[in-house]
Amino acid sequence: FQPLTPLEKAERLVIDFEQAEAGLAPRFTRSPNYKKDLSEAEEQLQSHINNHPNDVEALILAARIGRIKILSKGISWSPSAGEKPPRIQHSKEHDLLNRVLAIEPNNAVAHYWQARLYGIRSPAVRNNKFIKVPEDLSRAIHHARRAVELNPENLQYREALALYLVAEHRFVEAMKVMRVANDENQHPIYRLLADFQSLPLPDDAIYLSDESEKFADVQLRRRRIKNYPQLRVRVYTIPRPASKVLAFYQHLFPDIQFLERKNKSQFLQIFNRKKDLVVPTKNIDINLSSKRTADNIKGILFSLIELKQAPENQRRQFKAGSAGTFCVLFLVNLKKIR
Repeated sequence: FQPLTPLEKAERLVIDFEQAEAGLAPRFTRSPNYKKDLSEAEEQLQSHINNHPNDVEALILAARIGRIKILSKGISWSPSAGEKPPRIQHSKEHDLLNRVLAIEPNNAVAHYWQARLYGIRSPAVRNNKFIKVPEDLSRAIHHARRAVELNPENLQYREALALYLVAEHRFVEAMKVMRVANDENQHPIYRLLADFQSLPLPDDAIYLSDESEKFADVQLRRRRIKNYPQLRVRVYTIPRPASKVLAFYQHLFPDIQFLERKNKSQFLQIFNRKKDLVVPTKNIDINLSSKRTADNIKGILFSLIELKQAPENQRRQFKAGSAGTFCVLFLVNLKKIR
């Protein structure tokens, strides 16, 4: 039995944190003194780098430890205090990876972790609403794409690129990144994107990214969805009354029926994808207040809400322009995927 080197100890700690971040069980035994062990590993790693400044594996590992510390620290900020939200600082970690790329420009691992750093989300305020935005989404996409180009068989790299493309609303590109030859073995990211891609929408539907993210968080907290929240939820504004939106779907699906709720201001349906087509559910019966009913939904929950004479701030929130009556469409993919 050979004792672990400081680099091996540090790598095991990092791998276990990244496993937990992905919702997976630790690969190694996690120490109860994890933070202390991580600090010690960082000190030993820095000592190693001082003596071996061109050790690319050590430099990448140091950047990964820095990223862990950033994510573990969290951010203290009160929007009510009137302060601007702080930006997460990780120039040190970028510098470490830039050193690697100066030595090995085609190091796919370094490009991947640069992408992950640029993809870390910080708090921001947009339209008087609290949201989180990546540090630099275009750079995250650039480095993730480069990692995929250098190692196209690496699934982690393709997952990262696809998710950053989704964040920029480039859904079709993200599907292409995740598509494999065998349709029966498609990745969950591809399957969830393909479901939405198969669902027709009126030409004037406006995708609301901030509202989609907020609604996804709500669904996650209510445990209606358990994974891939950014891929399972989309919210759209359709600047026309509900009667015209329903007519659009009735033209496409002559037998479609909608469950009407709340004095005919909300219309529900469930769509399921079969091969490259989506089909509505017949004899629809949905009770969203029942957890049992919600758990049994295995397709895309379609919820159309009509807003009449909405105040200006609500029209602005949903990008409805001057429309006196408009609809907000909530789509939640409740397909069971592990």
